[in-house]
Amino acid sequence: MRFSLRILATCTACALATTATAQDKYEVYVGQYMAAAHIVKTCKEATLLDPPGAAHLGKTTAGLREQKILRLVYCSKSDALSKIGKATLSDRGIDPTNKSQLCRFGRSVAGKNDTIGRFLRSK
Repeated sequence: MRFSLRILATCTACALATTATAQDKYEVYVGQYMAAAHIVKTCKEATLLDPPGAAHLGKTTAGLREQKILRLVYCSKSDALSKIGKATLSDRGIDPTNKSQLCRFGRSVAGKNDTIGRFLRSK
């Protein structure tokens, strides 16, 4: 009995860790997309890949589920999404309130194989 409870507790902990890791992957991906959206909104020098295109890209490059990405982008509160995007930029060393730094970064990564730049296209 004691052994089976230990196994059950271990399996439950592993399942919770896997779920948290999976959720983190989606949050990181959506954060990168929202960082690109913040660049486009601020700089107007690039265009943004539409959400269905970003979801398809997530499926093909990261193995994520398209519907889950779309649900996060369309159903999450816009202020929460904005915070995630700005935090992603801050993690990359970019000040989201510094327009010149933000636009320079956007120009340098647009259309490149970069976690944020993959969502941007130069005008």
